[in-house]
Amino acid sequence: MNNLNEKQNNQEFIDLLKLQRYKYNEASITATFNFILSVILPIILSLITLFNMPNNFITYINFLGVICTFVCLWLSAKTKSIKEKAAQIQYVFDVKLFGFKQNSLICNIPMDELIILSQKEKVKKLKGLNNWYSIKNNLDLKDAIFSCQQQNIRWDKKLRRNYLLFIIIICLLFIGIIITIGILNNLQFNTLWSYIFLLLPIISYCASFIFSIVDDLKQQKDLSAIIISYKAKNNISMTDLYVLEEKLFYYRKSFIKIPNWFFNIFRKSMQEEAENYSEIESDHYSKF
Repeated sequence: MNNLNEKQNNQEFIDLLKLQRYKYNEASITATFNFILSVILPIILSLITLFNMPNNFITYINFLGVICTFVCLWLSAKTKSIKEKAAQIQYVFDVKLFGFKQNSLICNIPMDELIILSQKEKVKKLKGLNNWYSIKNNLDLKDAIFSCQQQNIRWDKKLRRNYLLFIIIICLLFIGIIITIGILNNLQFNTLWSYIFLLLPIISYCASFIFSIVDDLKQQKDLSAIIISYKAKNNISMTDLYVLEEKLFYYRKSFIKIPNWFFNIFRKSMQEEAENYSEIESDHYSKF
């Protein structure tokens, strides 16, 4: 038996989840600006160049494309920093919920500071964070913790594969439209170079995103291998579970932030899937 389901809905834990969500929302905003500057703006500028603009105007557009590339690199670094803070808050939530000892090398933010930050009006108004994990009360503590940790991987794997496919399709579609329009309009040499400069941010964004998401999926594969090895054990120790928790933190710290609007599309189906899996686990362990 465990009390994690009741415990996770205490106000102290809800406040941590709200603060975590707020930080991830910030990361989502910077990631959205990155997408706009990397993909949307170059598309718009490319279309503008089709209207027989003077050469000096095209030069300015080329220069703007290069600037956008560097701004996007800065936004990527900013998003990474915010994600690390959010991952630290999620780590604090998990270790306090599961009863682990917090590692100060992973998160040295004082709890008092987290409490103060969670009381900001923008954070307090966030809703829908009850029942963060799908937990059955008839599981013993170690099995319940292990179930929660596995839910992190199952949710993420499906979401990232879907988002990777979405981004690849969108980027290829945009690049294809630009090149096709250019060919149909008999591009001159200087205009061709303008298109290449404008495509730089798009290519940079796509390449960076694809490599990052592939790395995310590789980390997920490594985490899944650990989970499979744990399942093969007759008895999982709390030390084993804490090792997995630390690895989950480093994964959350580095993964690509999926926009909220995309997450919300699949949220209901993934919650139902998590609840169904929780039921199966509960039935499995109840036989022993």
